[in-house]
Amino acid sequence: MNIRSKSGYSLIEIGIALIIVAIFMVSSLTLLAASNDNYRRIEQKNIAMSYAIKAIEALQIEDNSIINLDEIKNKAKVENNMDVKTSIESLPPKDGKDYGDKVQIITVNVDYKIKSNDAGSVATMTLKTLKVNR
Repeated sequence: MNIRSKSGYSLIEIGIALIIVAIFMVSSLTLLAASNDNYRRIEQKNIAMSYAIKAIEALQIEDNSIINLDEIKNKAKVENNMDVKTSIESLPPKDGKDYGDKVQIITVNVDYKIKSNDAGSVATMTLKTLKVNR
């Protein structure tokens, strides 16, 4: 049986070609959407990291005229819908040596919303560093 008709391509050949083209288009669109979603998550993580670093710098520098922590928190909330939380705690004693308030642990948590199947999904960026008081 000859699949090709005398007047051109048969309906079976056209159908198979359309199915192959559709599969190719769906797979390429899926890859494009996944790469765009990955780019958005990386961009959000970088912005959250930036706010966390700025908050640590504001806590390290005790002069509020240079960097103000409240301005950083407000800017993060208004511009990017991110919540910046900070905490300072004293370093616990180690090997019988108490540091008192000379060495402190600064912890900054930045909560931001991510696009996910779960409604209201929130990711958290956490940075910790030491502050040495003289």
